[in-house]
Amino acid sequence: MPAKNSPPWRNGVTARGRGSLIVRDVADLSNPTAAQRSASQTPPRDTDGGVRVSGLAWRQSETVGDWQVRPVDRSEIHAAVRLMLGRLGELAEDAAVLDFLRFAVARKIDLGQMQVVAGDRGGAEGLKFVATPIAVPGGSAIVSCTAAPPAQIADAASAALSRACDGLADAGHKLAQVLTDPKDQALDAIVKSAGFGPIAELVYMLREVPPRPPTPNLPAGVRLETFDESAYARFRDTVAETYVGSLDCPALAGVRSMDDVMAGHRAAGDFVPAFWQLVVRSDEPLGVVLLARVPNRPLAEVVYLGLVPQARGQGLSGPMMQAALSAARTQGCDGLTLAVDAANTPAIRLYQRHGMRQIYTRNAWMKRLGQGSGQTVVSRPGLA
Repeated sequence: MPAKNSPPWRNGVTARGRGSLIVRDVADLSNPTAAQRSASQTPPRDTDGGVRVSGLAWRQSETVGDWQVRPVDRSEIHAAVRLMLGRLGELAEDAAVLDFLRFAVARKIDLGQMQVVAGDRGGAEGLKFVATPIAVPGGSAIVSCTAAPPAQIADAASAALSRACDGLADAGHKLAQVLTDPKDQALDAIVKSAGFGPIAELVYMLREVPPRPPTPNLPAGVRLETFDESAYARFRDTVAETYVGSLDCPALAGVRSMDDVMAGHRAAGDFVPAFWQLVVRSDEPLGVVLLARVPNRPLAEVVYLGLVPQARGQGLSGPMMQAALSAARTQGCDGLTLAVDAANTPAIRLYQRHGMRQIYTRNAWMKRLGQGSGQTVVSRPGLA
């Protein structure tokens, strides 16, 4: 999830005392020595063009068993990201760390809401677990966590994840989401203990986009309309109608407003209006195909594809996939990716017929935030 286009950072890492700092240069944050050196510099008052990293004054360090649970220190950010992005006991490579930091700069993510579990050994070497909340438009957020946490820190890790959610709730977010590897039972147990409920197993799929994709073979009288802002309500209302009788997480109905849902779709990647298409017959909307460009990658993602109930079973889903491939190629993308509920067998068969192949799966978890929150089944990331 790297940044897009021109990065907003310019002149290194600057800070405002112990309370917050501004991430301006990914290279400095990716270098622990530079980050530690910059910590002693006098913070300027200018905060324009960077990513705020707060010290979470509303949450101080607490002890859980033998472990400290607290907000990340600036000098630990590189190590914390490496630990968070690692897979089942392996630390992430530098390239992945830099990708995330670029993404953080571009999206103005408050890295100070990152919660860590640390031992007696001070500094980055003492970190054992990281929970990083990433806010998403539409009132929801993703919390990215360290994989395969050891059993001895389970209670502390659960506390760190809960604290990350508390920060999101205080900022007005309504839902938190976590994705876990199906093999990672240790993290699943921690996520559940922090009040999350399981939503679905997601199947992630990928295919190459051919140099000359087939022209969408639409039935007579059916056409595609490209999104513009004047058509927003038409797209929103059609998406809402496609949810009726859907096999894709039916528990979703009514959890978020449709405006929140559409904001989440728009923020799924780099928004390209030409990537959003409405399927229409005689001015009657039949379905939608919503794509997004994956930032800094020659990839397009199928964010959402759906048909209204009366249009199902009429041979439209195949041409809609052809439209997705054609749009991806027109925008210079070499690959098409998507995520689908593993229980949605018809959709998986459709995607397989159009060359999509499974690359991995993830368990999706959700938690309501704020008053009345608790373990709940509410939504599914990326396709809600």
